[in-house]
Amino acid sequence: MPTTRPADPEPTDPALREDVRRLGALVGELLVEQLGTAFFERIEVLRTTAIARRRDGVALATLAGALAGLDAANAQALARAFSLYFQVVNVAERVQRIRRRRAYQIAGARPQPDGLHDVLTRLRDAGVGADVLLATLPRLDIEPVLTAHPTEVSRRALLEKEQEIVRTLINGLVGPHTPAERRADWARLRMALTSAWQTADTTHERPGVLDELDHVDYYLAEPIYRVIPVFYEAFEQAMVDVYGTCPALPRMVRFANWVGGDMDGNPNAHAGTAAATLRQQRRVVIRRYRAECTQLAQLLSQTLDRVGVSAALQQRLTDYRQRLPQVAARIRPRHANMPYRCLLQFIGARLAATSHDGPDAYADATEFCHDIQAIADSLRENAGAHAGWFAVRRLLWRSRSFGFHLARLDTRQDARVYARVLAAALGHWPEAADRRASLLAPYASGARRLPVAADDRAVVEAVAVFATLADARARHGDDALGLHIISMAGCVADLLGVLALARAAGLVDDAGHVPLDIAPLF
Repeated sequence: MPTTRPADPEPTDPALREDVRRLGALVGELLVEQLGTAFFERIEVLRTTAIARRRDGVALATLAGALAGLDAANAQALARAFSLYFQVVNVAERVQRIRRRRAYQIAGARPQPDGLHDVLTRLRDAGVGADVLLATLPRLDIEPVLTAHPTEVSRRALLEKEQEIVRTLINGLVGPHTPAERRADWARLRMALTSAWQTADTTHERPGVLDELDHVDYYLAEPIYRVIPVFYEAFEQAMVDVYGTCPALPRMVRFANWVGGDMDGNPNAHAGTAAATLRQQRRVVIRRYRAECTQLAQLLSQTLDRVGVSAALQQRLTDYRQRLPQVAARIRPRHANMPYRCLLQFIGARLAATSHDGPDAYADATEFCHDIQAIADSLRENAGAHAGWFAVRRLLWRSRSFGFHLARLDTRQDARVYARVLAAALGHWPEAADRRASLLAPYASGARRLPVAADDRAVVEAVAVFATLADARARHGDDALGLHIISMAGCVADLLGVLALARAAGLVDDAGHVPLDIAPLF
């Protein structure tokens, strides 16, 4: 396989060029092993011809001739071969960004351009004081939105193999390795590449909404879940380095998701998929919390004969023993004097109940955060800043970022669909936009209730979407509800219609307002 890319890395990136060379050679060995020498030689002819066309202006007919006569199976194998090569090049480039960041941090002479330290330094030098900055941070609401793309749905197994390749390359960045260690790393990398080659990229079944959700949840519950605390830790350190201080940071980042709620973009999305999305995301994030609480219980082995705990934490333990005697009975006698481990066992039991709406479930994620905060506070008060507080605080940042919903569910529908639904519910629909607004105003304000005939399927299905959002709000809190986007919006009536449908579904808060952020997409 090629050791020179069609577009070489810059000469200033010799480490990246070396990674690409080694990975390209490894892909070549894999292709010879899996497809044979003759097929690999054909790949090489195509590669060099394509490079010659770009660099030297070789006629396109020459490249077309090299491709002539391929049957479907060989064409697919050829496409996969080049796809695999460019995949490992992309991985190498991602690792190069990590390498460059590490180089800046190790050198320490100046911050990486546009990194947190650089941005904060420029703000400070421009006269922005720490007080002004800290007053601004609570107003930040950074919300990456994961949208639905069925064509990009990849098998989870392939995503995990790609992560193994990344981990192996990153492992090579840290310190010198013995020859045996390097061989072991390369063997793991080759195993991941080869098993990925032997795995179909997609299934023969057309991906459904829940397949798309699995794809989105992989990123939310794996890499994003892991790095969220790191973002806040890096921000805190940058504040301390630049301004000399950093009080507690507010939550600045959360996530939203269109999968399951984008009824305009996917005809298979409806109230049922929205509800299934919310249920699955709830299960996914609670499963991560439970696993992390189990790890913390192993870490926080402090015993009362060696260190104290806060009165607040002791009170929580007493309350839980009375409230959950069945859980208290499962605590091993030899763990009885380990207060943090005992409390985490109660927390784990409540999380398990929350995942299936049991009687001992948490009312909301805030209640869960309070339990974890009690552990963090007790550790800080009792010489535990270096005995587990760091790990507990990471769980706190995750719980504040993801709640019990993982990502807010955005919903989207075409205004023309709502117009047909409202016309069916009301029995008529004025042509003029201002007359439609006048017609809908009392239903939008709550003065009148939109009639919903049980035999009108379109109306029932539209109202069911908002009923799902009302249920999500009751179960997960307002943070679970994202935007409700109206595609092709053109007048005030398009917004009033949404309010009328939401009220018909019972999506109303204690003040009598519709707690929905409606976003017209003109």
